Amino acid sequence: EDVLCVTHRSGHSRAMSSVSCFGGFSQLLQRFTGTAVKDVGSGAEALGDVTQLCTSSLPSPPARPIPATAATDKTAEDGGADFPFDPMYAWISAEEASKITAMRAALSPEERADLEAAPEDIRHDLMMCRFLRGHGHQALQALRDHLKYRRTNAEILARVRAKLSQDLNDFDESLFPSRISDIAMMLQLPASSGTNDGMQVSLLPVGLSQMSDFAKIDDAELAEWFISLVEMRNLCMHNQSLREGRMAKVVEVRDCHGFSFSQLWASPVVFRKLRVIMGVAANYPEVLATLVLFNLEPGLRSIALLKRSLPQKLIEKMMFSDRGDWPSCVCVPRGLSPGAVCRWANHREKLGQ
Repeated sequence: EDVLCVTHRSGHSRAMSSVSCFGGFSQLLQRFTGTAVKDVGSGAEALGDVTQLCTSSLPSPPARPIPATAATDKTAEDGGADFPFDPMYAWISAEEASKITAMRAALSPEERADLEAAPEDIRHDLMMCRFLRGHGHQALQALRDHLKYRRTNAEILARVRAKLSQDLNDFDESLFPSRISDIAMMLQLPASSGTNDGMQVSLLPVGLSQMSDFAKIDDAELAEWFISLVEMRNLCMHNQSLREGRMAKVVEVRDCHGFSFSQLWASPVVFRKLRVIMGVAANYPEVLATLVLFNLEPGLRSIALLKRSLPQKLIEKMMFSDRGDWPSCVCVPRGLSPGAVCRWANHREKLGQ
């Protein structure tokens, strides 16, 4: 029987918090992969120095604090506190700052008024930079489309923002209770226990979800629910970005154990629901850092089809991990931290799966 010895000695301070966490993780590994975890220690030792999923391959962060300058004075070379520089998360460059000034100037007086009336995280240069990086020479039109989207959904956005504190740091789906969240069974993780490179995580056990339940949701209800979540996510990422001096993003993770991709291809209704979500998501560029699909059945033909169907730019942001292939989804900077794996294990246990 294969034995996976788990230790954690990364410099990113992502530690598991309890022995029960480790126990849940080991049980799930055995259930899903047939691989046993050898607990070579006990208590804090087992979950500290001796809880590593090959994270020795992770780069060691430099001993360099966030620059003391204001966030708006940071440069693209600043990597953020305790993390090595990653161009994915680079701060606004001087060239981008110049383009942002020009983009603002190109707006009509009415559009500028709409932008100035928007919340700080929407009107900030950081958001303008997301449009630049996400849309290139189409950034101005994308910004105009976003302002139109805010006018069209003004009532929904007003209800959402009334529930959000401007200093919100951690995503809290309980602010917007919905039966859709119950269907999705999401686990939201803050940056402190998200990825190895310190980004927030949204994890869904898609194999437990029933697409038939998803298909029954009214389009308007689905749109308002998703607008609520993406506005909250944008605010949380904005505040993290200002704290760390880098463009924070979210890592979307899908546990595909037991999921049949044929559910997506077979239902036009489900496809329509996905278009509703994607239509909203298009208004928030450069939010996604990585999309991780793990616990995949090895050799799935659906994955090959997916890779051929999706835009190359999105494929470049995706990680595909077969069942049992923990190094590819844990032992990389943008992968799940040991603490995230631990909380995922507990989440699956609470769901009774």
